Amino acid sequence: MGGELGGEGLVEKSLQAEQITALIDVAVKLHDRAFEEHKARKSQISLVTAALAIVGGLFAPWVGKLGERPVVVTIWVLYQGAQPNNPLNH
Repeated sequence: MGGELGGEGLVEKSLQAEQITALIDVAVKLHDRAFEEHKARKSQISLVTAALAIVGGLFAPWVGKLGERPVVVTIWVLYQGAQPNNPLNH
């Protein structure tokens, strides 16, 4: 059998120093690329969060004024005003 694995014609060979170095270089480059993509994604999430906070801050006073008059009452008043028998329409 001399070096064959599982008897299927596969021969076991050791990697040379240049091949090991090349594999390590590829692994380091892949890790660096993944880390940079992760940092970019994290900064994008921060920007979106900040933008949503600004928009929420701009609309907060308007939404607060809606709370002064409940939306259900507003819809009911509009509905009643649209009725043909409503004395307010005459």
